[in-house]
Amino acid sequence: MAHHDHQATILHKDQYGYLVYCPKCYGFQIAYGTFFLNQSLEDMESFTSTVNRYYHKYGLRKDRKRRDVYLETPYAGFGILLSSEDLERLNTMLQNGLLIVQARDRISQQ
Repeated sequence: MAHHDHQATILHKDQYGYLVYCPKCYGFQIAYGTFFLNQSLEDMESFTSTVNRYYHKYGLRKDRKRRDVYLETPYAGFGILLSSEDLERLNTMLQNGLLIVQARDRISQQ
């Protein structure tokens, strides 16, 4: 998100990362481990869906700390390596964040 006067809402923050949402511009900031993303709501929903798919496919591996799950990105030759533990934490952060935003949107529409 560019610097502006909007009041961003912290949806999640812990030692692993954070998720911030700006209701004025509908933008998200995601920081997890060593990566950082600025995304629109549509991109956030797509990224969340991708992480959720990977989590359900690789989340129950025996060696949950080994970073061997490769998430492709739109950039050729560049991806994100995560462990099963990382996937679980990131998936939970993203899923909960979207639920909070959706609930707030429903409340504000009433």
